[in-house]
Parts: sequence; structure tokens; C-alpha cells
Amino acid sequence: MAGEAAVRTGVSVEEYVAFERAASSRHLLWRGEIFAMAGGSIEHAMLIANVTGALLAAARGGRCRAYSSDLKLYVPLSDGFVYPDASVVCGPVAPHPKDPQSATNPRLVVEVLSPTTESFDRGEKFEGYRTIETLVDYVLVAQSRAHVEHYTRRDDGVWELRDHGIDGALALSSLGASLAVRDIYEGLFAS
Repeated sequence: MAGEAAVRTGVSVEEYVAFERAASSRHLLWRGEIFAMAGGSIEHAMLIANVTGALLAAARGGRCRAYSSDLKLYVPLSDGFVYPDASVVCGPVAPHPKDPQSATNPRLVVEVLSPTTESFDRGEKFEGYRTIETLVDYVLVAQSRAHVEHYTRRDDGVWELRDHGIDGALALSSLGASLAVRDIYEGLFAS
């Protein structure tokens, strides 16, 4: 991760799982390096809560479940694990064989952008997420203004981008539901 110092390097998946199990705070594993997860701003916390709540409501009664930032995902490209800000899994969670507390099959991932993680979330992390075969929707939520970028994997494997402002709505093919941008920003930029 650009700009971040690794807590440990040259770490296997097994070593990371043992390290994370014993840790009092969360860490991610990326290409054999363990990084501490930093805390976020008040706005970041509110956006995560709003997104997770909206996803919970959209998934209610269906076969998909929304998860908070506590669900760890396996990323094949980096042979590592991350904690997205929110995610959706349809059907049972398929854990990684070496980490039963992780998921390998998200359909939707949401990242709230922050100044320290934005380039990673847009670049290398998104490249990694694209190696998750089940992933259909990737959503980036700006903190500084009401702006959401929604990437959808088409049937031909091409990722398509749609930008949304405060009056927009995301058509989430993974859930067969729509998510209003205004609901994501409630309490911040939406009245």
C-alpha cells in the first residue's frame, strides 16, 4: 500500500491468520505484507453506517446479506485479506480454507474514500477485487462531496462505470435493487 509502512513483511496466509486472530486491532494482508488498519473520520463512519443500513434494507427478504466492515474478504490477486467498508454476499458465505472468518464470494463491495486510502482503493485494491469471480458491483463513495462511482461487471467481463450525484440512484445488479445516493449522504450533504 502506497505511503503505509508494513507491520510485518514476508508473511504467509497461515502466519497472517494466526497474527490477526491474536491481534487486538484489525490488519490487512497484501502481497505478503501486514498493514494496520487506521481509524476513520466522523464523516467516514457516518457514510459506512448509512451505506450498510441501505444495503441491509435492500437485501431484506432475499438470499443476499449485507455485511459491515468487520467481514474480511480474500483477494486472490494479492493472496491477501482486506476489510471493505461494506459488502454483500448472496447465498452462504464461502470462507477461505485457511481462514474460516473470511469470505471469498462477495457480490458487492463498497469503499468509502479517504485521503490516505483513495489511490489504493481506486488502483491496486480494485485490480485485486476484479480477481474475485463472484464480484459484480464495486462502489466508491466520496467523503468530501456527494459523489458515488459505481462499477458493474458486465456479462462479457468488462467493468462499466456510472457516476452519481446526490439525486442519482445505483442500480445494483447484485441485489436486484436500487440504492439512492441521497440515502448514502443522509446527515452530511443530503437534507
